[in-house]
Amino acid sequence: MIYLSDNDVVEKLAICDLLDDALEAFDAEPSDVLVLPTLKHRIGIGSPRPKTVKRLGEVVASRLTLFLASVGEVREHSAADHDLLESLDESVEIDAGEIILLSATAMVSDYLLLTGDKRCIRAVASHPECAGIAARIQGRVVCFEQVVLRIIDRNGFDAVSSKIVPALHCDTALRAAFGSGEHATRANACACLESYIADLRGFPMDLLMPGH
Repeated sequence: MIYLSDNDVVEKLAICDLLDDALEAFDAEPSDVLVLPTLKHRIGIGSPRPKTVKRLGEVVASRLTLFLASVGEVREHSAADHDLLESLDESVEIDAGEIILLSATAMVSDYLLLTGDKRCIRAVASHPECAGIAARIQGRVVCFEQVVLRIIDRNGFDAVSSKIVPALHCDTALRAAFGSGEHATRANACACLESYIADLRGFPMDLLMPGH
């Protein structure tokens, strides 16, 4: 199984110190993961270190640097898909990184696509011109909230909550689910995350992986 991941998911997992936990939850090895080539630039690899530290902090920057050293990068993509997605009207919100990932799904047979970009999911699930791509990736898309729920199932709520609560600044859904801090309960937090997932399943085509 190949795990194609956008920058958003990797960065948020790093901020929450859940990168290794996510790999374990999906029974994956780092070599199974492919990330966007832009991620190393996003976190400042190859640029002056103080820039990276200022945005993410030394600990998170180091976490991401180590992770990137152990995973691969997405390199191949379907030119037809790439051209189609780039030609869509600007009102269809699919950014350049998501276009690369969506196009790459045509080149691998056994994969999951991890994305934190809800606008992209909505666009592909709803736009008629994306119907072919939507059919191909249906059931293979994993949103960030599904990743968090899967880690909770694997490691237990308390262990995950203790990592997320100090990192609530990184994500709106996490703030909603864990905003009460040490008073957050598994029932309430998981129900909140499930509500975000349900919203994504409500688009004209449900692209998400069944369950979590």
